Amino acid sequence: MLAVENLPPPYVLVGHSLGGTIVKLFARTYPDEVAGVVLVDARHADLARQCRQVGVFRFLYEPPRLMFLLSRKAARHEVKAVSVTMRQTRQAGHFPSVPLIVVTHRKASTHWPRELGKVWVAGQHHMVKMSSLGRIQICANSGHNVHRDRPDVVAQAIHNVVNAVRYLQEKRSA
Repeated sequence: MLAVENLPPPYVLVGHSLGGTIVKLFARTYPDEVAGVVLVDARHADLARQCRQVGVFRFLYEPPRLMFLLSRKAARHEVKAVSVTMRQTRQAGHFPSVPLIVVTHRKASTHWPRELGKVWVAGQHHMVKMSSLGRIQICANSGHNVHRDRPDVVAQAIHNVVNAVRYLQEKRSA
């Protein structure tokens, strides 16, 4: 799609929730085309496995099929492909060493069931380590939809990654 629209790399990628997984897959598959990444409360590729290991009730990390049967066709297809996308992400190459900000909400550790919150928070911190230039930003007063609850925080994270990319480009060309 990017090539068809004649939008040449490098790209700063931004993805929320499952979209974060798709962004991670793109970055690992095409590392030379990625300049920076912002993950907004993205799902860690091993979330389901880790939840099963600590006994988190499945309904809490995998919504029931009925919910998706009643949703739009595109959403149904996206959810059907989740396990394939997660597997592809785990099997793809290394994440590039690019500016990375992982924006996550605080409610996972304070308002969610204890074990699920621990798994979610650990996954967010694990994703920061994908890049030597990674950092986390925990957003207060927000739920999972940080982009809706605190669009200012997401916009600032994008701005910070773009600035970091520009700084690195200037440093390399000097």
